[in-house]
Amino acid sequence: MINIAIIGAGELGSRHLQALAHLEEDATIQVVDPSEESRKIAKERFGQIDQKADKNIKLLLDSDIDCLNVPLDLALIATSSDVRANLVRTIINRVKARIMLLEKVLFQKEKDYFEIQELLIKENISAWVNCYRRDTDFFKSVKKKINLSEKVKISVSGSLWEIGCLGVHFIDLLAFFSEHVDFEFRKSQLDKNLLDAKRKGFKEFTGVLEGGNSRGDTLIMDSKDHGNQPWVIRIENGKTWHKIAEEVSGADYEYFDGKEESHCKVNIPMQSQRTHILVKQIVHGNHCGLPDFHDSVTLHIPLIRVLLRHIQQTTGKRVEACPIT
Repeated sequence: MINIAIIGAGELGSRHLQALAHLEEDATIQVVDPSEESRKIAKERFGQIDQKADKNIKLLLDSDIDCLNVPLDLALIATSSDVRANLVRTIINRVKARIMLLEKVLFQKEKDYFEIQELLIKENISAWVNCYRRDTDFFKSVKKKINLSEKVKISVSGSLWEIGCLGVHFIDLLAFFSEHVDFEFRKSQLDKNLLDAKRKGFKEFTGVLEGGNSRGDTLIMDSKDHGNQPWVIRIENGKTWHKIAEEVSGADYEYFDGKEESHCKVNIPMQSQRTHILVKQIVHGNHCGLPDFHDSVTLHIPLIRVLLRHIQQTTGKRVEACPIT
């Protein structure tokens, strides 16, 4: 029987839990969240899934991480970014987990990235980050059409689409397509006004960020401060291009192969349809299609730095924590 803990039972954590109801082996799943309401919703969502009759999946819910039954095969950290670094330290030092799966944005402070990385290496803990697009069949099929003898250009544009929260997904997508992990922002034209994010206590950004890697591939992220234009991903590669308008459980996909244009709807599984597959791969094979922690740190840092620099220039104050999640 495998022993799994989900730390954070909010929207994402409860969807991870819902997926784990599909596990094909006996398991203990421990859910920790200080909010009684969040634990209640998570339990309800877990109960909505019909489990296999021949499997024993035991669900435990608690408000305190110190109540976890240890050691853990896997700790899934689905909290907000402001508390995640200290929780990871606690799990490493006191709870003892063999493997970790972390949500993004990882942390708010740059120093936490390097400190946590050192701790994971020291304790020989494997960790992955849930930048999920690269692990879906659809984006894998797009990658197969990428010709690396040509440069890759990704543009993401739309109205109010949360560069802070979602930006690392597209930095990761460029790394996946180009097979180059290095990245830096070379141009920042962010708007001066910081917006309140959907989650209370966090901020968001509008404007334009441009960057790229040492291979010459580029990423442009443009979030307009007005309107209701859905965000669209455009990938250019030589004479070919892809246009992807993501929806709740899929995307509207247009592709030009250099001669002809095609158009179709594609399926992109939701988190509640994916996590159990990841857990099986990670726990039993110590591998999965997500970026590992080391690579994801390399891709997170440029975003944290450019946003912190913008906040400091806008407010005139020294800021160490980037208020995104």
